[in-house]
Amino acid sequence: MPKSFAIALFGLVLNGSVFATGPELLTGCWKGIVDGAEVEERWSGSAGDMMLGTSKTVSKAKATDFEFLKIEIASKKTTYTAFINGKEMPPFTLDGGASNSKKLVFENPANPFPKQVIYELDKDTLKIALVGDSGPNVEYDLTKTACD
Repeated sequence: MPKSFAIALFGLVLNGSVFATGPELLTGCWKGIVDGAEVEERWSGSAGDMMLGTSKTVSKAKATDFEFLKIEIASKKTTYTAFINGKEMPPFTLDGGASNSKKLVFENPANPFPKQVIYELDKDTLKIALVGDSGPNVEYDLTKTACD
C-alpha cells in the first residue's frame, strides 16, 4: 500500500443519517506538514449524500502524490473510496457505534493496512490515525485553513 494512503482523509455519516449528527468535519480545506512534505486536502459539502475530496502532497517544490476521494451513503451504509495516484483502493465503512460528532472511525478488517482510520476533531485541528495489526501506526495532524 503506498505511503500516501496515510494522507487520505475520510468523511462523515453517523447513525445511518447522512451528515445529520454534528458538523461536517471535513468540508473545506486542510493543510499540514507530514514527513517534511506539505499536504493539502479539499472536501466538498455533503449535498446529494456524497462528499468529494482531493489531496496533493508536495515535497521539494514537486507534487509527489495525489488522491481523488469519494464518500457516499447507500442502503444506510457509509463508504469511503480512495483513488491514490490513480489506483482504486479497497473501500472502508464507517463504524457508527465508534463514531460521534467529533470522532470518525472507518474500518476494513480485510485490508492489510490500515484496518482502521480514525479522525478526531480538536478545534481547528484534525487528528488522524491509521491503525493496523502489524507495523507502526501512522498519526498526524492537519489544520483547517482558508481555501484559495
